[in-house]
Amino acid sequence: MVLCNMPEPSNSQAHHIRDEDQGLLHIAAAQQAKSLASRRRGVAMEKRHEPARHEKEVSIHQEPPPRGKKVASI
Repeated sequence: MVLCNMPEPSNSQAHHIRDEDQGLLHIAAAQQAKSLASRRRGVAMEKRHEPARHEKEVSIHQEPPPRGKKVASI
């Protein structure tokens, strides 16, 4: 925004510097957009693999307690 609102450079060296700065800003904006899109895809993938709230997570390393019997907690 600042570069767009600046007056035209007065000499060729300043013009070259402004053009280089604009190019670098465009590259940074493109990289930022790519990074954001990648993070959003990652979050979407994580949500897809999470169990639904109504589903109960069960450990595969423990046997479920027998029904109707009290089990001592450790």
